[in-house]
Amino acid sequence: MIKALSSRPWLRLHRKDARGRIGLAGLFMLCLPLVQPAAAQAPETPLVFAQAQPGRAPQGGALAGKGSEVENDLRLRTNNWSVSILGGYMTGVLIRMAVDLQTAFEDGDELRILPIVSHGAKQNVLDLLYLKGADIAITHADVFEELKKEGQIKNIDKRVQYISQLHISGVHVLVRPEIKTLKDLEGKKVGFHGVGSGVDATASILFPRLGVKPVKVNVPNSVGLEKLKNGEISGLVHLLTRSDVFLTKIPAELGLHLLNIEYDDKFADYYTPYTIEQAEYPNLIPPGQKVETLGLPAVLAVYNWPRETDRYRRVERFIQYYFTNFDKLKQPPYQPDWKGVNLGAKVPGWTRYPVAEEALAKLARHELITGTNPPAGVETASELMDPRQRQLFNEFLEWKKQQGKR
Repeated sequence: MIKALSSRPWLRLHRKDARGRIGLAGLFMLCLPLVQPAAAQAPETPLVFAQAQPGRAPQGGALAGKGSEVENDLRLRTNNWSVSILGGYMTGVLIRMAVDLQTAFEDGDELRILPIVSHGAKQNVLDLLYLKGADIAITHADVFEELKKEGQIKNIDKRVQYISQLHISGVHVLVRPEIKTLKDLEGKKVGFHGVGSGVDATASILFPRLGVKPVKVNVPNSVGLEKLKNGEISGLVHLLTRSDVFLTKIPAELGLHLLNIEYDDKFADYYTPYTIEQAEYPNLIPPGQKVETLGLPAVLAVYNWPRETDRYRRVERFIQYYFTNFDKLKQPPYQPDWKGVNLGAKVPGWTRYPVAEEALAKLARHELITGTNPPAGVETASELMDPRQRQLFNEFLEWKKQQGKR
């Protein structure tokens, strides 16, 4: 404060005359800012949304400082039920899925969804842990292994949990004409997509398990594809769903083709068998052939917010919309990949978030009572029951079928 006031002429003159001593008049002038009204000095009161009533924002008076009551209320309503969803690269399926969630479930002041373009599946988990404002993320089932291998994060599987499994992507290994098998990539440059991406994590797991040591090149796959075409790299790894068109326009005359990855026990932890038909990539797969590779589930992940926190409250609201209205995502104009999503599927190595577990239990009870599929389309809700409950459930369905024949 002294430094700021010393630029004033009256203070400089007083110091010159008094040789650094401040008289009564000067002392009064220095103390003047300290007796200003409290409202002019106090910082804005931080927002505490945890006290908000469900379905509406707190009314007025929660913000000190400038701004009308109407503007303060607008600020509160804008933030009260907002959640963020980390997607991925602008050209990838993860961000498209995040945008679908926004389009399908956003509900004015009752639920606001903010998709975020991010650096991909692996970085999304790190952002759930450390990035301010990150609530939910779309990632892949195998990212925990890569993060645990790095050894920098403790108890990651307790701190990050999942809401549901999502679509399954196929591991596409695209190579130049001279590469015939995965072993041929030993010592060759291979594109692993961007640092922190799901491809980077998956490829870093797969190649060591296959006993192959390529030279890792981290560039976005749009750049990597051009490097593959001109011979700067020998291969390119990508995770693609059946609705993705990234590789569909490659000319046949380039001789680029997809490699098989044999599914066996060493991939049974996170992956599934996945077949790529010739009709999907007629320029990359010879007629009459198909490519057998690995499938990798995507995961709708969430930070394990404690129940009493505001972030828990917001995520809980999103999950309620998600499970209750999930069938909406299976209709146009949303990504076709939603049609293959089973909300009841379990993700190996992951723990389901308690709110999502409760939502699934409610759907299972609905199915048991009504004998119909629940509105959210959980094809295997009965799997959530213990064996005795499942037997009773099956007996009930058989009885209901017989009743319908009378």
